[in-house]
Amino acid sequence: MIRQSVPEHRPDGSPSPSVGAVLVRPDGSIETSARGELRDGNHAEFILLERNLQELILKENKAFFEWARKQPAKPKEEPIQLSKYEDPIASVILADMSEEALERYRSKAGIIPGDGSEEFLRLLRQQGLLVGEGDAAVPSGFGFLLFGKQPRNAIPQAGLLARADLPDGKSARKEFGEAMVLIPGLLEEWLNTVLPSTIDRSRMERKEQVDLPFEMIREAVVNALIHRDYDIAGQKCQLIVNADTITIKSPGGPIPPVTLEEIQSFNAPMKSRNPVLHYVFARMGMAEEQGFGLMKSLKLQAEKLSLPLPTFAMEGDYLVLTIYRSKAAATATLGKELLEELSKTQRVGWEWLAGRTGATQAEYAKAMGITARTAQRHLKKFVELGLLRKVGASSSTSYEVKP
Repeated sequence: MIRQSVPEHRPDGSPSPSVGAVLVRPDGSIETSARGELRDGNHAEFILLERNLQELILKENKAFFEWARKQPAKPKEEPIQLSKYEDPIASVILADMSEEALERYRSKAGIIPGDGSEEFLRLLRQQGLLVGEGDAAVPSGFGFLLFGKQPRNAIPQAGLLARADLPDGKSARKEFGEAMVLIPGLLEEWLNTVLPSTIDRSRMERKEQVDLPFEMIREAVVNALIHRDYDIAGQKCQLIVNADTITIKSPGGPIPPVTLEEIQSFNAPMKSRNPVLHYVFARMGMAEEQGFGLMKSLKLQAEKLSLPLPTFAMEGDYLVLTIYRSKAAATATLGKELLEELSKTQRVGWEWLAGRTGATQAEYAKAMGITARTAQRHLKKFVELGLLRKVGASSSTSYEVKP
């Protein structure tokens, strides 16, 4: 029986033992079995007992088996798929991948195997960026979004639309349809080209730079590209820069169970809509490992630069993030009617509040250098205008900034 043992396949290549079993009945009859005889890897002893007991099991469960045979067959369950972009896209081949984009990924992620090597291609397959083996390998949808020469040829909603409103009243526009991993760098180069420069006086040498919080823009754009809903066709990620704000629009609302309120309060749990895209940008050091870790990062960066806190809102199918370029932008973007309702001192007070998620009356009075009574009037005015939300009562009263 040992020679009839069927060796099982083991991932590490180690050998499996050859095993046989013999059962001698009281009447002298013999039953035998070998390892793997019925199913790959089954022990010979289990197979032997399953086959000693088979008639008894059938006899004792006769009623159950008769009932089971009459039950309708269950429909075959389809394998769970996170996204259709895990599959290849029609007519897209390996040659449609950008060597520059693949090399950027390899170098930024610290991947040792060279671009184009079998080891590198195998790594891309493991990460769900390629599908198939050898000459039959083709990009998955996610792989084509990340590294395709022109992803929009097959996925029209890919890429980024950018617009910069210039001081002379004109606008500069640019459509970025390149591989996703190249877009952040190309966007920064374009903004540096089209926007007016300021002089950096923090150093001894004269150096011109564009007065923009590039770290915040980069994180916001990367997260918009990563977490957008690519099933929403005909709508692209958008970036709009003007004198007061930087607006980033991403198709698709918050990812359940995340809510807009949690995002607005910078307390959203970590969640990623497209983990494959997220993983690649995280390895390149361009995204945090946890999905909406962007929220806390943006808050910290705004506080570091003494800017009003960014705001989030839904406009149709778009999740809209607004980043302010200066303290004064918090009041400049309120609109003419609201501005006319505020005194000069209240406008300064609102600029201070816009850099926080909320405050108490005592904190506001101390920051503004005003009396408690005056602070109470200011805060009441902000509540009436819909800028603040009053929370709690009596001594525990506080005021939250409404998005």
